[in-house]
Amino acid sequence: MPRGRPRRLITPDEAFAVLLVKAMAGERCPKSGSDGLTSQVTGDLARAGRIRIDVYPHNWRVVTIAEGPHKGKATAPPPNAKWKPYLTIEKGSPTKPQYTARISP
Repeated sequence: MPRGRPRRLITPDEAFAVLLVKAMAGERCPKSGSDGLTSQVTGDLARAGRIRIDVYPHNWRVVTIAEGPHKGKATAPPPNAKWKPYLTIEKGSPTKPQYTARISP
């Protein structure tokens, strides 16, 4: 039996709208499970070319809008300027990610 409240499923368009609002405000990318977002729906948006996701140490994510009038807007950058993304999900990315080597800061 599931614990807590059941997750509210949202459409890709609703997920894009949530991410667009966060990017326009320069706020942190929402964590998976909040605002109805899931890794599946955000990954699908990225592979469809609507957003780009950069994943940094400590699972900090930066989403950049890749289409429309707000193209190029991004959520807040990671708190440590020395962090580099170890995974980028964008149009053409494989479903199973290829991680780059990294050294934790």
